[in-house]
Amino acid sequence: MGPGSRMFLVGCDAVARVFLLWLLPVALLAAWAAPGLAGDVESVIAFDNYPPYHYWEGVTPRGLNIELLDEAFARMGRKHRYERRTWKRSLYGVEHGEITALCAGFKTPEREEFSIYPAQYLSLETNWVISLKGSGVKVRDLKDLYRLSVGVVSDYGYDRRFDAMEGLNKEESKSDELLLRKLLNGRVDVMLGNGLVIRHLAERMKAADRLDFQLKLASEPLYLIFSRVRPESAPLAGELDRALESMHADGVYHKLLDKYQPAS
Repeated sequence: MGPGSRMFLVGCDAVARVFLLWLLPVALLAAWAAPGLAGDVESVIAFDNYPPYHYWEGVTPRGLNIELLDEAFARMGRKHRYERRTWKRSLYGVEHGEITALCAGFKTPEREEFSIYPAQYLSLETNWVISLKGSGVKVRDLKDLYRLSVGVVSDYGYDRRFDAMEGLNKEESKSDELLLRKLLNGRVDVMLGNGLVIRHLAERMKAADRLDFQLKLASEPLYLIFSRVRPESAPLAGELDRALESMHADGVYHKLLDKYQPAS
């Protein structure tokens, strides 16, 4: 090997070092920017008022699902924050990847097209058909709803049988609180809602004794709904499963459940 060859190799080595020095910050930037790959990526979880499961006390998030998620994300070693959105805007945000996840909802075939669900649910909810005491309204079967005005929250799922019913006279509202006020003011004959949530809201309004819980529907699990658009969602769903499993195993999950649902 002659002097020219050695000079050529030295030159190549220098070029390689310059290339590596250029490549390192690019690689670091890519790792920082890639969602779900860096440990400091912050998950954005949206929800609106659904007490006592999840709700806002001023600007502070509260409720059973919030405490469950705070504990789970601490065990996962992941950062997260909450954002206030209506249910409909939250679904839109999940579908289009504006947010990481929505707290919390049923698993449906329509939502699975744009969502990823963990195997573990956060909590259970039982929906009811609710009327006012003394109204004379009787609901013994879902078919009885065809002759009534029925209050629902926009884009909520309640029960597979009810959700499949067509031709109902539905009155939609943006939230359970607004819907309950419609019932109390006689603007709908009945409303559908989670028994625990509606009792909680009615007690705040000093109207719990005015409600008649007529027909109990199925109990369904509520999940943290992850956006399928976001690449970090699949690994986060798996991590959440493991965190919730550990919370069940050490009793923390049931301790929190008893705190919020002692009389359910």
